[in-house]
Amino acid sequence: MSREIKKIREKLDGIADDAAKFDFKYVDKDGIDQVVRKLKAKLDRSKYLLVLDDMWTEDHGKWLELKDYLLGLGQRGSRMVVTTRSEKTARAVRSNIIYKLEGLSEEDSWHLFESIVGSGQAIRDDLVDIGKDILKNCANVPLAIKVIGSLLYDQDKRTWESLRHRRLSEIRKGENDVLPILKFSYHNLSPTLKSCFSYCAVFPKDFVIEKDMLISLWMAQGYLGALDEDQSMEDVGEEYFQILLQRCFFQDIKKDRYGEILSCKMHDLMHDVAQEVAGKEIMVANSTTGSLDPHVQIRHIYFEGNPSDCTNRFISKAQIRTYLQGGDSWRFQFPLSTLLKNWMNLRAVHLAGTRLQSLPNDIGKLLHLRHLDVSGSGLEMLPESLTKLVNLQTLRLRRLDQLRELPRDLARLVKLRVLDIPGCESLKYMPDGMNRMTCLNTLPMFVVAERDSSMKQQLEDLRALSTLKGSLEIRIDKKFVYKKKEMNSRGGYMSNKEYLNEIEIQWFGGDEDKNENEEDLLEDLQPHSNLRGLTIVRYRGTKIPRWGIENNLATFLPKLVDICISHCDGLQSLPWLGKLQFLKSLNVINSYNLKYMEDRIFSWSDSSTGSYGAAREVIQQESSSFFPSLESLCLRDLPKLKGWWRGFSTSGSVMEDDEMMGGESSVQTVGADRLPSFSQLSELEICDCHDLTVIPLCPTVETLTLRRFNERLQIMTKKKEDQREECGSSDSGSSSRDGPKMRVVSTDNARHLKSLPPVAFQCLANLDIGWDSKVESLSEIEVVFRSCSSSLRTLEIRGCSKLRSVSGGLEYLTALESLELWDLEELRFDETDGEGEGEEEERTDMPWRSLGQCLRSLTLGELTKVDDLPKGMSYLTALQSLTIDYRPLKDLPEWIECLSSLQSLQIQSCRHLESLPEALRKLTSLQRLELHHCNDIIERRCQNPNGEDWPKIQHIPNINLTGVFFYLP
Repeated sequence: MSREIKKIREKLDGIADDAAKFDFKYVDKDGIDQVVRKLKAKLDRSKYLLVLDDMWTEDHGKWLELKDYLLGLGQRGSRMVVTTRSEKTARAVRSNIIYKLEGLSEEDSWHLFESIVGSGQAIRDDLVDIGKDILKNCANVPLAIKVIGSLLYDQDKRTWESLRHRRLSEIRKGENDVLPILKFSYHNLSPTLKSCFSYCAVFPKDFVIEKDMLISLWMAQGYLGALDEDQSMEDVGEEYFQILLQRCFFQDIKKDRYGEILSCKMHDLMHDVAQEVAGKEIMVANSTTGSLDPHVQIRHIYFEGNPSDCTNRFISKAQIRTYLQGGDSWRFQFPLSTLLKNWMNLRAVHLAGTRLQSLPNDIGKLLHLRHLDVSGSGLEMLPESLTKLVNLQTLRLRRLDQLRELPRDLARLVKLRVLDIPGCESLKYMPDGMNRMTCLNTLPMFVVAERDSSMKQQLEDLRALSTLKGSLEIRIDKKFVYKKKEMNSRGGYMSNKEYLNEIEIQWFGGDEDKNENEEDLLEDLQPHSNLRGLTIVRYRGTKIPRWGIENNLATFLPKLVDICISHCDGLQSLPWLGKLQFLKSLNVINSYNLKYMEDRIFSWSDSSTGSYGAAREVIQQESSSFFPSLESLCLRDLPKLKGWWRGFSTSGSVMEDDEMMGGESSVQTVGADRLPSFSQLSELEICDCHDLTVIPLCPTVETLTLRRFNERLQIMTKKKEDQREECGSSDSGSSSRDGPKMRVVSTDNARHLKSLPPVAFQCLANLDIGWDSKVESLSEIEVVFRSCSSSLRTLEIRGCSKLRSVSGGLEYLTALESLELWDLEELRFDETDGEGEGEEEERTDMPWRSLGQCLRSLTLGELTKVDDLPKGMSYLTALQSLTIDYRPLKDLPEWIECLSSLQSLQIQSCRHLESLPEALRKLTSLQRLELHHCNDIIERRCQNPNGEDWPKIQHIPNINLTGVFFYLP
């Protein structure tokens, strides 16, 4: 039962209160009462659902014992659900209700099989009957269908016939018809792939397996021999991974923004197969794992819990080759010296996230070690003995933010292929001789800084690392002066790295004064044309190098997908980016002197003609190739940015002066609606760009963020002729369909939204108005609320110091689900648009009546002029969550009983609230009450069992009175 007890502990440990999780330690069978006592303390007044997944215990007595432990926990109506793949287990539970899950229908099974085998195409007629016979062995289980389908993909008829008549007949039928199918797929792997797959049993079920780490571990075990002379071991590992993925041994893959696979998981059934074929060589253990047979030859261990328990228990297992420390290990001091003395055959050690004071010098004795991961362990230095690990292939040192130096003779590790050091921000320099580390293909960071070796030699070391892949951050000390002529530099330090996806070039330290030589250095760091991501940080030059014949990155870096320019205060303009065919993200941040996004004159017409027709033809050609793939644009903290181009040229004349450099005046002259458009842009952020008044058209933007910007900024979402046609059309549906579909808007200038066409807001789902110092009433943007009346789901209004009224806006929102009003010092709820006593009811109802059937969550915080909750809130019968956080509140009204759907009530910082209303008794749906930072009086009144207000709230399952605020009068 110990395995099941551990599972139960893990499930209970995952149950969390809003503030804290359970702090269960590993317990054995006799200690489960400790678990239950803690659970009882948390769930004593709660109704809970406990799910025990994938259980295998077939002893009815054990289940009776568990039920006795759980008996009496929680409120009436609490339930426990058990899932199992064993009918004997289901019978042992003796539940009154057993649901036997069925597979897919035959039709759906065939469609799934056909989609895998035929890649979406219909299967050939002569294979249909064969395929249906094969499918009968899959028990209509999707995983089995996928596995068999992947085996038959791209195979001839002979292979199909062989699988139907001979191979499937060899599968033994058992209680579970799925596992034999999966094992059959395993047996069709090559011997090396079998080893790679079975090794995956070293990870627990549902573990997120990092692809690069898995390949590194395979490599450490010697599973990756080159298939041909041009392949690296990483290439072989990648090919093996893809084969196992295509055969459905892996699933739930996650990719980066370039489409590269980062991680995966294994289906529980596949994990069972891996465990079975791996036998006793692999063990996933914890502190409660029992004693072991001394004759069992364990080679690979994954351990959770106190690592001392592991080393003490497995101390005699000298043949161990893999040790992976998992779980929350930081609270334990790792006994690395004990491990090193006894496990001399280790090939892979993973101690990421453990607490290590240092690495002992004896680590150099692990001559077989090929994989070492001490990421996030707090190490501040590494011993020189590390360089004795002559077979080391992978060294992972991620997030060692106090590590200042790498071992001086690191270059002795000539077999090192992965030096993983992202997050080592204190690293001062790279060791000498890295040009000899020709096997190195993963190096996320390279530091060029002052030290014994010359800067030229450091750059030559960088040049020699020609097989680097993935990403690389080059950190350059600003103290260095790059003297190209004196160094007799031939440049090209990065142009030979064809496998790198992204590069970040960052200067650090030193002062912020201009350094002209940085332009020469950046030019000599010219990347390979395969580059997909480019980031430049703290560059002090005035321009980005051409890196080609023209000032156009599209001619030299045509595959760029992401560009980020940050804290480059010397820049005044950027190179021509508009023709980058694959660019999806452009971020320009904190570049103080940047004046133009492109340092060129935008031309409307061919200089040989001055006709309007020619101008229109040219602009259409320009628009068709203007940032054709850009999806996200961020312009932030660019106080001198004037426009996209230096100026405009039309009919042979050029406008280029301080008044008309891509700004409002020039736009009025030539027409903003004739600008090119971002045809794919969905996210636009403009913050702290005080001089910017116009940008190219944004007809497809969905997420818009505008903060601290020029009020004259024109964001054209449609060309004027399109808007005129829209206004003249009687079909309003077509305008909604063809117009922009903004879904998320965040701004500190609500009035500016009126400059956009109303159709732009018809799909708006989330509106955030924050720190707008001018808006006084939502009626000022009534047109916006009317436009999004049936689409807006979330509205947040914060820090608007002059906002007095929310009428003229909220009453139109018939679909609003979440409303947050915070830090509105002038807001009152007694507003009215009319006069006279006859309108008193209207005053109290507005604007709450229209929200009655839709609003689910309401937060009212720091409303200094609101003494009481508005009576109109009594219409909010669908409200489920209410948070109140403002000091003037003295009482909760009795009409709060009208909030019949309320499930959560949170009251905080209400210093004058001294009692709770009787009406709380009638809120039978209320599941949670929280009182934070109020006063000691209300706390005493709510105490169980003698508090005066306790009878009003005793029916509420979860009550939290923490964080009581005591104050002096």
